[in-house]
Amino acid sequence: MNSYPTKTESKPTTPKPKNWKRFLGEPVRPITDAWETERQDFVCLPRLPAILTPVQAGWLLGFTDEAIGILVRDGLLVALGGAKPDDSKRFSSAYILQLSLNREWLDAATNAVYQSRAKVPGNEEISPINK
Repeated sequence: MNSYPTKTESKPTTPKPKNWKRFLGEPVRPITDAWETERQDFVCLPRLPAILTPVQAGWLLGFTDEAIGILVRDGLLVALGGAKPDDSKRFSSAYILQLSLNREWLDAATNAVYQSRAKVPGNEEISPINK
């Protein structure tokens, strides 16, 4: 006599969420942009360089290099060496990492960037929260 079931039972499947790959920690789209690859390589360095460019500082803080310029202009971010407004800026990585851990500073910096961009004609409806 055969003790095996004659009919195979299938498990009920639950529908996957629309963006199910995000739940697995996989990128939804592959990284194809060379700039994005460079950013990820920089952020994953075991040790950061002591002096950072505005782009690198922006990568660590989550701002664009344009926003870094706004923060320097508004006095929320201090460049090394007392550079003049026209000079290229450099930042201490220790200083940038310390700011990245300060929630109050990040809040003030984000608000300053939004307010600066809202002053540009055509950008009146920029809000800190996407509606």
